[in-house]
Amino acid sequence: MVEKLKQVKILIDENKPEEAKALIDEIIAATPQPAGDEQENSEVPLPGQGSNF
Repeated sequence: MVEKLKQVKILIDENKPEEAKALIDEIIAATPQPAGDEQENSEVPLPGQGSNF
């Protein structure tokens, strides 16, 4: 994955943003996603805003 990220930097330096974006999409697709519902922990109250006194 590090090698692909280095390739992305080279593509950006060579002013090839579309190729860089395609490679980034490949990296994202190959990255394991966290298990569970993403919305599950999105509603965590800030300190002082919860009902857990």
